[in-house]
Amino acid sequence: MDWTNKIAWIIRILAPLVGLAILAQTLSKLPRSPPPNVPALPEGFRLRGLALELVSSEPDLVTIKERYRSDKADIRQEINLDFAVAIPAYLILFVLIGCWMVFRWDSAIAVTVGATLILFITLAACFDIRENFGILAALAPHDASVVDVIRHASLVKWFLLCVSLLITSLPLVLSKNAPIALVGLIHVSAAVIGIAGLAGPRRLVQFMFMLMGLGLSLTGEAIYYLTKVGPGSR
Repeated sequence: MDWTNKIAWIIRILAPLVGLAILAQTLSKLPRSPPPNVPALPEGFRLRGLALELVSSEPDLVTIKERYRSDKADIRQEINLDFAVAIPAYLILFVLIGCWMVFRWDSAIAVTVGATLILFITLAACFDIRENFGILAALAPHDASVVDVIRHASLVKWFLLCVSLLITSLPLVLSKNAPIALVGLIHVSAAVIGIAGLAGPRRLVQFMFMLMGLGLSLTGEAIYYLTKVGPGSR
Protein backbone atom coordinates (compact mmCIF):
# COMPACT_ATOMS: atom_id res chain seq x y z
CA MET A 1 0.00 0.00 0.00
CA ASP A 2 1.56 3.33 -1.07
CA TRP A 3 1.45 6.57 0.91
CA THR A 4 -1.59 7.89 -0.93
CA ASN A 5 -3.66 4.85 0.04
CA LYS A 6 -2.42 4.87 3.63
CA ILE A 7 -3.27 8.54 4.07
CA ALA A 8 -6.67 8.07 2.40
CA TRP A 9 -7.50 5.25 4.83
CA ILE A 10 -6.64 7.42 7.83
CA ILE A 11 -8.70 10.31 6.43
CA ARG A 12 -11.56 7.89 5.78
CA ILE A 13 -11.64 7.09 9.51
CA LEU A 14 -10.74 10.47 11.02
CA ALA A 15 -12.83 12.85 8.87
CA PRO A 16 -16.24 11.34 9.83
CA LEU A 17 -15.24 11.33 13.51
CA VAL A 18 -14.37 15.02 13.42
CA GLY A 19 -17.37 15.91 11.28
CA LEU A 20 -19.91 14.00 13.36
CA ALA A 21 -18.51 15.47 16.58
CA ILE A 22 -19.07 18.96 15.16
CA LEU A 23 -22.58 18.06 14.01
CA ALA A 24 -23.45 16.63 17.42
CA GLN A 25 -22.27 19.83 19.09
CA THR A 26 -24.13 22.19 16.76
CA LEU A 27 -27.37 20.32 16.05
CA SER A 28 -27.99 19.70 19.75
CA LYS A 29 -27.90 23.43 20.56
CA LEU A 30 -28.61 25.57 17.48
CA PRO A 31 -32.38 24.86 17.29
CA ARG A 32 -32.97 25.53 21.00
CA SER A 33 -33.73 28.83 22.68
CA PRO A 34 -32.48 29.41 26.24
CA PRO A 35 -34.93 28.87 29.13
CA PRO A 36 -36.83 32.00 30.22
CA ASN A 37 -34.72 32.44 33.36
CA VAL A 38 -31.40 32.22 31.47
CA PRO A 39 -29.94 35.34 29.81
CA ALA A 40 -29.81 35.20 26.02
CA LEU A 41 -26.39 35.18 24.43
CA PRO A 42 -25.29 38.39 22.69
CA GLU A 43 -25.67 38.95 18.92
CA GLY A 44 -28.15 36.10 18.48
CA PHE A 45 -25.69 33.31 19.29
CA ARG A 46 -27.00 29.90 20.37
CA LEU A 47 -23.60 28.25 20.92
CA ARG A 48 -22.03 29.72 24.04
CA GLY A 49 -18.53 28.59 23.07
CA LEU A 50 -18.65 30.49 19.79
CA ALA A 51 -20.20 33.50 21.51
CA LEU A 52 -17.26 33.48 23.92
CA GLU A 53 -14.72 33.20 21.11
CA LEU A 54 -16.23 36.08 19.11
CA VAL A 55 -17.12 38.29 22.07
CA SER A 56 -17.36 41.98 21.15
CA SER A 57 -17.24 43.80 24.49
CA GLU A 58 -16.70 43.41 28.21
CA PRO A 59 -20.46 43.59 28.99
CA ASP A 60 -21.06 40.82 26.46
CA LEU A 61 -18.30 38.78 28.09
CA VAL A 62 -20.04 39.12 31.47
CA THR A 63 -23.34 37.98 29.92
CA ILE A 64 -21.72 34.97 28.28
CA LYS A 65 -19.93 33.94 31.47
CA GLU A 66 -23.31 33.88 33.23
CA ARG A 67 -24.25 30.92 30.99
CA TYR A 68 -21.49 28.92 32.68
CA ARG A 69 -21.12 27.69 36.26
CA SER A 70 -20.22 30.27 38.89
CA ASP A 71 -16.72 28.85 39.40
CA LYS A 72 -16.20 28.74 35.59
CA ALA A 73 -14.83 25.19 35.87
CA ASP A 74 -16.86 24.22 32.80
CA ILE A 75 -15.07 26.89 30.73
CA ARG A 76 -11.73 25.42 31.80
CA GLN A 77 -13.00 21.94 30.91
CA GLU A 78 -13.97 23.12 27.43
CA ILE A 79 -10.57 24.77 26.95
CA ASN A 80 -8.76 21.62 28.14
CA LEU A 81 -10.83 19.54 25.70
CA ASP A 82 -9.95 21.98 22.94
CA PHE A 83 -6.24 21.68 23.72
CA ALA A 84 -6.25 17.89 24.11
CA VAL A 85 -8.71 16.75 21.43
CA ALA A 86 -10.28 19.34 19.12
CA ILE A 87 -7.18 21.24 17.98
CA PRO A 88 -5.02 18.12 17.42
CA ALA A 89 -7.90 16.38 15.62
CA TYR A 90 -8.63 19.06 13.02
CA LEU A 91 -4.93 19.90 12.63
CA ILE A 92 -4.00 16.29 11.90
CA LEU A 93 -6.99 15.85 9.58
CA PHE A 94 -6.27 18.87 7.38
CA VAL A 95 -2.52 18.19 7.35
CA LEU A 96 -3.31 14.68 6.12
CA ILE A 97 -5.60 16.09 3.42
CA GLY A 98 -2.78 18.40 2.33
CA CYS A 99 -0.34 15.48 2.22
CA TRP A 100 -2.89 13.41 0.27
CA MET A 101 -3.10 16.14 -2.37
CA VAL A 102 0.69 16.17 -2.72
CA PHE A 103 1.11 12.40 -2.95
CA ARG A 104 -1.88 11.75 -5.20
CA TRP A 105 -1.02 14.16 -8.01
CA ASP A 106 2.72 14.60 -7.47
CA SER A 107 2.88 17.87 -9.39
CA ALA A 108 4.13 21.38 -8.64
CA ILE A 109 0.55 22.68 -8.39
CA ALA A 110 -0.46 19.87 -6.02
CA VAL A 111 2.59 20.49 -3.84
CA THR A 112 1.78 24.22 -3.69
CA VAL A 113 -1.91 23.67 -2.89
CA GLY A 114 -1.22 20.95 -0.34
CA ALA A 115 1.55 22.94 1.35
CA THR A 116 -0.69 26.02 1.48
CA LEU A 117 -3.42 23.99 3.18
CA ILE A 118 -0.92 22.67 5.73
CA LEU A 119 0.39 26.18 6.38
CA PHE A 120 -3.04 27.74 6.81
CA ILE A 121 -4.39 25.03 9.11
CA THR A 122 -1.24 25.18 11.23
CA LEU A 123 -1.66 28.93 11.59
CA ALA A 124 -5.33 28.41 12.46
CA ALA A 125 -4.33 26.03 15.25
CA CYS A 126 -1.79 28.57 16.55
CA PHE A 127 -4.44 31.30 16.70
CA ASP A 128 -6.83 28.81 18.32
CA ILE A 129 -4.27 28.30 21.08
CA ARG A 130 -3.82 32.07 21.41
CA GLU A 131 -7.59 32.45 21.67
CA ASN A 132 -7.78 29.80 24.41
CA PHE A 133 -5.11 31.49 26.50
CA GLY A 134 -7.04 34.76 26.11
CA ILE A 135 -10.22 33.10 27.38
CA LEU A 136 -8.35 31.66 30.36
CA ALA A 137 -6.99 35.13 31.12
CA ALA A 138 -10.55 36.48 31.04
CA LEU A 139 -11.54 34.17 33.91
CA ALA A 140 -9.28 36.13 36.27
CA PRO A 141 -9.32 39.88 36.92
CA HIS A 142 -8.31 41.45 33.63
CA ASP A 143 -8.33 44.65 31.63
CA ALA A 144 -10.54 45.33 28.63
CA SER A 145 -7.78 44.46 26.15
CA VAL A 146 -8.30 40.75 26.87
CA VAL A 147 -11.62 40.88 25.00
CA ASP A 148 -9.82 42.24 21.94
CA VAL A 149 -7.17 39.53 22.19
CA ILE A 150 -9.82 36.80 22.24
CA ARG A 151 -11.85 38.27 19.39
CA HIS A 152 -8.93 39.08 17.10
CA ALA A 153 -7.38 35.62 17.53
CA SER A 154 -10.76 34.01 16.88
CA LEU A 155 -11.46 36.10 13.77
CA VAL A 156 -8.12 35.10 12.25
CA LYS A 157 -8.61 31.45 13.23
CA TRP A 158 -12.06 31.22 11.64
CA PHE A 159 -10.90 33.02 8.49
CA LEU A 160 -8.02 30.57 8.10
CA LEU A 161 -10.41 27.67 8.63
CA CYS A 162 -12.68 29.06 5.91
CA VAL A 163 -9.75 29.30 3.50
CA SER A 164 -8.70 25.76 4.45
CA LEU A 165 -12.18 24.54 3.58
CA LEU A 166 -11.98 26.25 0.19
CA ILE A 167 -8.64 24.56 -0.52
CA THR A 168 -10.01 21.20 0.63
CA SER A 169 -12.95 21.63 -1.74
CA LEU A 170 -10.77 21.92 -4.85
CA PRO A 171 -10.19 18.23 -5.70
CA LEU A 172 -13.80 17.46 -4.77
CA VAL A 173 -15.47 20.21 -6.80
CA LEU A 174 -13.25 19.42 -9.79
CA SER A 175 -14.27 15.77 -9.63
CA LYS A 176 -16.34 14.40 -12.49
CA ASN A 177 -18.40 12.53 -9.91
CA ALA A 178 -21.51 14.56 -8.99
CA PRO A 179 -21.93 13.34 -5.37
CA ILE A 180 -18.26 14.09 -4.63
CA ALA A 181 -18.54 17.51 -6.25
CA LEU A 182 -21.54 18.12 -3.98
CA VAL A 183 -19.38 17.41 -0.93
CA GLY A 184 -16.95 19.99 -2.22
CA LEU A 185 -19.77 22.50 -2.64
CA ILE A 186 -20.73 21.96 1.00
CA HIS A 187 -17.21 23.04 1.96
CA VAL A 188 -17.48 26.06 -0.35
CA SER A 189 -20.86 27.00 1.16
CA ALA A 190 -19.47 26.70 4.68
CA ALA A 191 -16.51 28.92 3.80
CA VAL A 192 -18.67 31.58 2.12
CA ILE A 193 -21.12 31.70 5.04
CA GLY A 194 -18.24 31.80 7.51
CA ILE A 195 -16.49 34.70 5.77
CA ALA A 196 -19.83 36.54 5.52
CA GLY A 197 -20.32 36.01 9.25
CA LEU A 198 -16.87 37.31 10.10
CA ALA A 199 -17.57 40.43 8.05
CA GLY A 200 -21.18 40.86 9.18
CA PRO A 201 -23.53 39.04 11.58
CA ARG A 202 -21.11 36.83 13.49
CA ARG A 203 -23.82 34.38 14.48
CA LEU A 204 -23.52 33.04 10.91
CA VAL A 205 -20.26 31.39 11.97
CA GLN A 206 -22.41 28.89 13.87
CA PHE A 207 -23.97 27.73 10.60
CA MET A 208 -20.56 27.68 8.92
CA PHE A 209 -19.42 25.37 11.75
CA MET A 210 -22.42 23.09 11.22
CA LEU A 211 -21.80 22.88 7.45
CA MET A 212 -18.12 22.26 8.12
CA GLY A 213 -19.13 19.26 10.22
CA LEU A 214 -21.44 17.97 7.50
CA GLY A 215 -18.79 18.37 4.83
CA LEU A 216 -16.06 16.70 6.85
CA SER A 217 -18.33 13.78 7.76
CA LEU A 218 -18.59 13.03 4.01
CA THR A 219 -15.07 13.96 2.95
CA GLY A 220 -13.42 10.75 4.11
CA GLU A 221 -15.42 8.59 1.73
CA ALA A 222 -15.00 11.14 -1.08
CA ILE A 223 -11.23 11.15 -0.75
CA TYR A 224 -11.14 7.36 -0.48
CA TYR A 225 -13.13 7.10 -3.73
CA LEU A 226 -10.84 9.55 -5.54
CA THR A 227 -7.85 7.53 -4.36
CA LYS A 228 -9.35 4.30 -5.67
CA VAL A 229 -10.08 5.67 -9.14
CA GLY A 230 -6.43 6.74 -9.45
CA PRO A 231 -4.62 9.97 -10.27
CA GLY A 232 -5.54 9.81 -13.90
CA SER A 233 -9.20 10.37 -13.11
CA ARG A 234 -11.05 13.12 -11.31
